[in-house]
Amino acid sequence: LLLLNRVDISYLYHYIRGQMSSYIKLYVIYNVLEVFDKLCCSLGQDILNSMSSWGAPPGTNAQPWYWSCLAALVATAYTTMHSYILLVQVVTLNVAINSQNNSLITLLVANNFTELKGHVFKKFDEGTLLQVLCADMVERFQMFVFLLLVTIQNWAKDGRVSNQRSSW
Repeated sequence: LLLLNRVDISYLYHYIRGQMSSYIKLYVIYNVLEVFDKLCCSLGQDILNSMSSWGAPPGTNAQPWYWSCLAALVATAYTTMHSYILLVQVVTLNVAINSQNNSLITLLVANNFTELKGHVFKKFDEGTLLQVLCADMVERFQMFVFLLLVTIQNWAKDGRVSNQRSSW
C-alpha cells in the first residue's frame, strides 16, 4: 500500500488518455490488463499455496528459515505487481468513463459479448458451470468495486466529497 501511494495517478491517467486516440487502443489496453490480472490471480494462488506448504510442522521435513523469508519476499513482490495492475485497470476504466465518446459502454458491451460468445456454444457439466458462475460473480464484484472507486475519485475531484464529517 505504501508503494501505491507513490504512484502519480494524474500522470497515469493522462498517459492512458493520450494513448486513447481510438477506441481500439483503449479496448486493447483494458483487455491486456484483464489478461494480466487473470495470470496474476493464478500465479498468486500458486505462490500462496506453496507458502502454506513451506510452513510444515517441526519434524516433518521442515524447510530452513531462509525459505520462509524467500517466500515472504516473493509473495510481497507478487502482491505489489498485482496491485499495480489493478490500479492501472481502475485508471483505464476512469479514462473510459470520462471520455466524450461513450467508450465505457462500448468497452463493457464488447467485453461481455466476447465472453458470452465463448460460453454460449459450449456444453457444461454441473461442476464446470459452477466454476463459470463463480468466476462471473467475482468479475462482476470486481467491476462494481472498480466503478465505486472511480465514482468516489470523480466526486473528490469535483469537490463533492470533503474531509469534514457531516452530521446526520
